[in-house]
Amino acid sequence: MKRLPLIAPNPPRLSEHLDALRRVEASGVFSNNGPEVRAFEAGVTDKLFGGHGASLAVGNATLGLMLAIRHASGMRTGGLNPKQGTLALMPALTFAATAQAAAWAGLTPLVCDIDANDWGACALEEERLLQRHGERIGVVVPYATFGNAIDLDRYVHFQQRYGVGIVIDAASSLGTLDDSGLGFGARAPFAVVHSMHATKTFAVGEGGLIH
Repeated sequence: MKRLPLIAPNPPRLSEHLDALRRVEASGVFSNNGPEVRAFEAGVTDKLFGGHGASLAVGNATLGLMLAIRHASGMRTGGLNPKQGTLALMPALTFAATAQAAAWAGLTPLVCDIDANDWGACALEEERLLQRHGERIGVVVPYATFGNAIDLDRYVHFQQRYGVGIVIDAASSLGTLDDSGLGFGARAPFAVVHSMHATKTFAVGEGGLIH
């Protein structure tokens, strides 16, 4: 049976990046916030997002979601500790880390149905739950299914109408372009969290990015 690989791995050869390895060695910083990471963040912001906003590299996308959800849920409370019983609205079709990150941030996941046409969160169901639960919903966490550039204007509307925090789980979307040719979420007024895991189209082995 003939093998048909979806995406053949094409990792860079370390021997072709000796100067970069020497810079890391010379910096003496082998983890966290070294000069190479700062340069990478600036480069991603410039090349993928047209210089809009800023990027923060994290250990993985799950950590990025944890930080972003905790921060966004504070829009209602003015702090980083949500009230007990605060909900995080998210679609039924997403990776488990979306719900895990909300639980870590002290929120209870509230699952909504998806749209059968695009497998993203159903707009009518989101609106119904926002109206039903009101201020109990601290944050909405849509999933950009399979790296699609979902409608962000909808979530700007939700943010303005309901005063709710928004975090986009865009784990598969780093490299996806919007209609203007910019990276997905470049002009979003809320956090968009990407993954750079080895299984993603933009892979560094392990890593996440908050934009």
